[in-house]
Amino acid sequence: MTIQASDLKARLPDVTSSLTAELLDDEVTIIRDSFGVPHIKATTAHDAFFAQGFVTAQDRLFHMDYDRMRALGRWSEWVGESALSQDILMRKLGIARAAKADLNVSAPAAQAMVRAHTAGINFYLSTLSEATLPVEYALAERGMPDCWEDYHTFALYKMRNLLMGHLDMKVWRARVVMELGPEAAAKLFLGYPQGA
Repeated sequence: MTIQASDLKARLPDVTSSLTAELLDDEVTIIRDSFGVPHIKATTAHDAFFAQGFVTAQDRLFHMDYDRMRALGRWSEWVGESALSQDILMRKLGIARAAKADLNVSAPAAQAMVRAHTAGINFYLSTLSEATLPVEYALAERGMPDCWEDYHTFALYKMRNLLMGHLDMKVWRARVVMELGPEAAAKLFLGYPQGA
């Protein structure tokens, strides 16, 4: 696919228009500073998290979707057979199942926060068409993304920490603990808090 400069401009998020979202409690103002960083003014926590979901999707939709597909073990749907081994690993690790379990045991206030965040993401999705999706979707020849679900936020958190959390070292340490036991392993890993 050939992308022209005009295509790129047309696919940038609209950060200047006023929108009406019936799911809000009150008026929300989002101002972007000279660096493009969004600043949210809201009168309720619900509205603040809704707006946070909206601006995060505005700024990072493709990246969010990329991590979601990988966390759910569905990346091969996008890139083909080369991702099957990664999908199998993600499904064996049970990231989606763990994300759902984490959501279910979260405090009611945290669940409300995540629901508002999800509603903001989905509201942003409702403002798009295939022609206005981020350019990465056109390059990847993907259509509209699936609606966001509450547990997807937990899955992304797990995916980001799995990759950025030095998984190999964590697996190695876990094997050492299994082989030597917690007390002996603790002597090898000085500097960790008691019980870590």
